[in-house]
Amino acid sequence: MFAVFLSLIISSSIFVSTLAIEADSKFDYVQKPSQYGPVVERIKELNIKYLAGDYWIAYRLVAESNGEIIASPFDAPSRIENFRSDVESNINAIVSKDSTPSNTLVKSYLEKEKITFELSSIKGVLIYKLKDLSDTQRKDIVNFPGIAAKVND
Repeated sequence: MFAVFLSLIISSSIFVSTLAIEADSKFDYVQKPSQYGPVVERIKELNIKYLAGDYWIAYRLVAESNGEIIASPFDAPSRIENFRSDVESNINAIVSKDSTPSNTLVKSYLEKEKITFELSSIKGVLIYKLKDLSDTQRKDIVNFPGIAAKVND
């Protein structure tokens, strides 16, 4: 009896798996619309490849640009770790939503450190294109607590 029950379960799971494979092959994959498409395009226009931003923006920019933009989250250092050293060495921008507290800190840090930047705004996202960064400033930016410490000095 157990053998019959077991064979029924196995054959059912094989049948369901086969249906799932057939269903996948019958329908084209429908991609969700890009959330940050215009932001990605603006970043590309500004010739920015490496940037730091909050986790959700960084993650989406990497995904929506198919890896053409390399981003590291400054508020979640253990996330997207494989890009962290590349961004730290080559960072040329910071992105931030204009309505977040991190944006105030970023702007204060850039002004205090006298870092020149070009500011663009699109769809509620601020893009700070950075110029002439020292190695210390690069590390401070990618390691966001470094920004907070310098602003509060």
